[in-house]
Amino acid sequence: MKDKIEYYLPEVIEDVERRLHTVKQVLDWDSFSTKLKSELISSVWETSFSLLPNVIAPKIDNLPDLYMDDLPLELKTSKTTTTWRGGEFSKRESNYLLIAWDEVNGFFKWFVCFTYLTEDDWKSSTSNNYYATTIDIGDVLKLPTTKIFLGTTEKKRIKEHIVF
Repeated sequence: MKDKIEYYLPEVIEDVERRLHTVKQVLDWDSFSTKLKSELISSVWETSFSLLPNVIAPKIDNLPDLYMDDLPLELKTSKTTTTWRGGEFSKRESNYLLIAWDEVNGFFKWFVCFTYLTEDDWKSSTSNNYYATTIDIGDVLKLPTTKIFLGTTEKKRIKEHIVF
């Protein structure tokens, strides 16, 4: 699966950026919240991957985001330099493609890595007011299954940070 993702990633990114360019032309992109932009970006990545051979995007919440050669693949997309978030009850043990994005002068920058995560890899919130689980890039880098496809990381003072 890692090899297939790596092979097709340039093609997928090209399609993602073409689709997002169209979205930005039609909708008032700058008025959207970062959360909504991330959700739209995630959906576009799913759609672009689903055009590849032997990839299916079921678009059903109780199923993985993608099946690649019949293997499940979850996508997590966030405008982040350190952390991805998810709902407390939505974590699946699965292969994950973690995608971080930034937008500079209207152009997207991407960080993309692959890893296998278990439910225990996600940290539950300790706040009574916030439900999300999180996973930091520093913890992802410690996993033997992690492979960075695009971007890099660097340690700043305490934590690892994504570099686009």
